[in-house]
Amino acid sequence: MKTNYTGVALALFSILATSDAIACGAGFCLADTGWDAQGSNIREGLSLGLRYEYLKSNQLRKGTAKVANVTAATALAGEEITTTNQNYVMNAGYTFNPNWQTDIEVPMLSRYHQHGSATLGLPSTWDFTTLGDVKLMASYRNDSLNGFSIRFGVKLPTGKTSQLATDGATFAERMFQPGTGTTDGILGISYNSAPADGTLRWFASGTWQEPLNTSGDNGGGAGSYKPGNSIALATGIAYPVSHQVALTAQANLHISGSESGQAGVPAITGGKTLALSPGVSFSVTPDTRVYALLQVPVYQNVTGLQLTSNLGATIGINQRF
Repeated sequence: MKTNYTGVALALFSILATSDAIACGAGFCLADTGWDAQGSNIREGLSLGLRYEYLKSNQLRKGTAKVANVTAATALAGEEITTTNQNYVMNAGYTFNPNWQTDIEVPMLSRYHQHGSATLGLPSTWDFTTLGDVKLMASYRNDSLNGFSIRFGVKLPTGKTSQLATDGATFAERMFQPGTGTTDGILGISYNSAPADGTLRWFASGTWQEPLNTSGDNGGGAGSYKPGNSIALATGIAYPVSHQVALTAQANLHISGSESGQAGVPAITGGKTLALSPGVSFSVTPDTRVYALLQVPVYQNVTGLQLTSNLGATIGINQRF
């Protein structure tokens, strides 16, 4: 039976366009977790997904070099100590026909962050779980494009920008807030191979995200804010070792620009991350697939001094109807 590869762009970009900065607030894995990357396919109809992402950033880095970390006992005012992001991301997509597909992605962010305060040994701490910025996307593929798809949409300012520390008085840095406060435009293109025998499949993709406005003051008195733009490039393979199991591997490059605005900190935001993401997926039923993957950064180059991650992990489930 001929395999239907309709809607490939939806799967490819659902994760790749999620990160806004490579700083203490960045908290999404770069790897794709859609049906196609997990060794299956998207067909016409409804698809639902839920995934859990874990990313701990506790390595200080300046440029490409690791820097000795500080602790809660030694951190001076503003010095970064640690950030742990745990994201619960819900996704719903609908393929209308062989050409058009839409998608909504809703992230719930659970974030723990510490940096030094004016009182040595008493760092400022943020520990919250709240809604992040929602995305609305659409993808288009024409039969004449021979495996190419285009994708476009917006990131909405649904996440809070006024999250306070556990002391109830200190505002989080804007890069660390659950939301950016901006509406962002997203545009991308992808290619997916479609082997007739259904064996090894590969993809390549690129997406651009650009803030379309500047966010106003969040109540902290620091003024306006605008996150940097970003570009994400990826390529990967999915190899089915059986009807139920597929091995996957991806290479993901994410480049983000520095913040701007009165509340922006361009000297310590923006950078480049190249990660390798091996994984495995298992088809519980023809319409239910569970998966797991690791995100291993192999190259990181940040602007100024920033917290970076040594390892990330994702587990999830996709269901289609």
